[in-house]
Amino acid sequence: MKNLIRFLAIGMLVFSMAIIVGVVQASRLTSGSSSNSSQTSANPAQAPTPTPQVIDVIEASLAGEDAVAAAGFNETFTSTPNLVDFQGKVAYQVSMQGGYIAYVDAVSGILLYNPFTGDATATITSDEALQVASQYLNDNSINGWGAVLYQQLPVYEVGFQNGDIVLVNPHGQVVYVQQANASSSKELTSNNDH
Repeated sequence: MKNLIRFLAIGMLVFSMAIIVGVVQASRLTSGSSSNSSQTSANPAQAPTPTPQVIDVIEASLAGEDAVAAAGFNETFTSTPNLVDFQGKVAYQVSMQGGYIAYVDAVSGILLYNPFTGDATATITSDEALQVASQYLNDNSINGWGAVLYQQLPVYEVGFQNGDIVLVNPHGQVVYVQQANASSSKELTSNNDH
């Protein structure tokens, strides 16, 4: 008889434990989506797939035109600009003649990187370069201008009727002066020298 009572007591204990475990499991399943979402985020295999974000971008040809206009030096883009990630922004990569590459924001069309200035600054125009050179020498007798390479970077070369030559970088700074009547030329590091 003692064994029978012991057997029934153990059976009732196991039965009670099963009911308690069942109630706990049921309460977890019905407790809401907050505990379910925490389990989902903890398991990346069950994480929901993010919906791709759709953005409107400007036309590739417009990005190319914006880039070459900012680059100056009568540049042209050599192929259709490609969409890329540039410093976390959707941008067009614009390849130009001479292997130069510019980046233009694909949404706003704003220049992000100009290869001639090394930043997002537009290159000065040829008219601005002529004005800088003329003011630097205090001479308005400009004979002509052209784009040349100076230290492997494009600059404006401005010639004067007396034979003087002034090189102006894309930022509008005079970087070199060759005076026709002087025995030497003068290389400058900034336009603050004059």
